[in-house]
Amino acid sequence: MKKISILFALILLGAGMASCKNPLDKTEAVTFSLPPWPPYECAEFPPLAYWEIRYAGGAQADRVIRLEAGAKTVTLEAAADRPLAVIAQPVSRHGETNALFFKPAGCIWPHEGELSWESGFAAFVCMRLYSPRGRTSGDSESANNGNTSAKHRATETANGAYLATFNWKKLCDALAEKSADTERPYDPWKADTEAVCTAIAEHSFSISLLSMKKTALIAISELEQKAKEIGIPQSGGTETSHTLFIPQYIPLYRTQRRTGKTLVKKTGVTSWLYTIQSIAAVRYGAGGFPALAISGVPLYTGEQ
Repeated sequence: MKKISILFALILLGAGMASCKNPLDKTEAVTFSLPPWPPYECAEFPPLAYWEIRYAGGAQADRVIRLEAGAKTVTLEAAADRPLAVIAQPVSRHGETNALFFKPAGCIWPHEGELSWESGFAAFVCMRLYSPRGRTSGDSESANNGNTSAKHRATETANGAYLATFNWKKLCDALAEKSADTERPYDPWKADTEAVCTAIAEHSFSISLLSMKKTALIAISELEQKAKEIGIPQSGGTETSHTLFIPQYIPLYRTQRRTGKTLVKKTGVTSWLYTIQSIAAVRYGAGGFPALAISGVPLYTGEQ
């Protein structure tokens, strides 16, 4: 993100944007609809513990809001002169452990008013470009860091004026179209995020940058067979196989059920899939063959 931050600094200096503009000017309260849980009314998804809402480009510096699992909407204060990027992170419950396992839903106002799984990647990219350090998590502000918060708000305001020139609706529409293709499974989180951010910052973005990098399709039946070979001890002392594999990018599950195949990375990076009360880890080895491991608890509980 260093390259992107430097690029923004040069652009803002050249444009002579003033950092003293009051971020509370010309704002309005906007209510966003949260996606239903479980997705697609599918009972196989783990229960939801709560939502974490992150946003950038609003009247205040980026923050984190926690909402109960049954929440249907969230209301935020948006600035009229810049896009508001909102991310809704589902925190799922796995036994006694809560995990940020699934990729978040998102939207970019004023182009959208409803949080969707398909727009989560676009909102994530927008938030990264807003932040002077490439962060997407909110910070709690205290009386001791007022100067830092003021600088952050000024930077966010200036970056927002630049980001308002990008066609976010076209990006979100492209992501929705690719995700709706039931013949070709797609996951935007397997694209080169850094390249997408840099291209938007340089006004050189093209839809081709949304192509996935070094991925492979693997049949769910193959994963099922590997799971049967592994088996894990259950509370009753017996062993069972896990015949359900849900990807982190939720729209991919819809396509996966129709095609019988899912997407995994081929670069040695582990791909995670949710199974009943467990996490399946798929990793390609040097020989190009996928290996499967099953964990009794989520292996990832930090920020996405």
